[in-house]
Amino acid sequence: LITVESACEITLEGEPINPADHPATILSGQSNWIAFPVNEEMTLNEAFANFNAVSGDVIKSKTGNARYTGSTWRASGLTKLEPGKGYLLNSATTSGSRTLTFPSGSK
Repeated sequence: LITVESACEITLEGEPINPADHPATILSGQSNWIAFPVNEEMTLNEAFANFNAVSGDVIKSKTGNARYTGSTWRASGLTKLEPGKGYLLNSATTSGSRTLTFPSGSK
């Protein structure tokens, strides 16, 4: 967040990160805080395309949540992930861990 008192030009330099270089370990039976390191919004199905979601997994934001039903995410106020925001992923598995890697954005 950048706050300025009047209009100004801001130049950002650098390269976007590759989400594949920053996988997250999702611990079973726990709430896992995750960041969304992609530069564009994605639907839940797009964002979790590389994740082995199981029925009962729940993703939460400040304004809503969604539950994985075994084939898709059923939204209750949360239909997409947004750049720069954090989320809470509650894992429904009872043992082991899973790896979450978000796909790269198309922009």
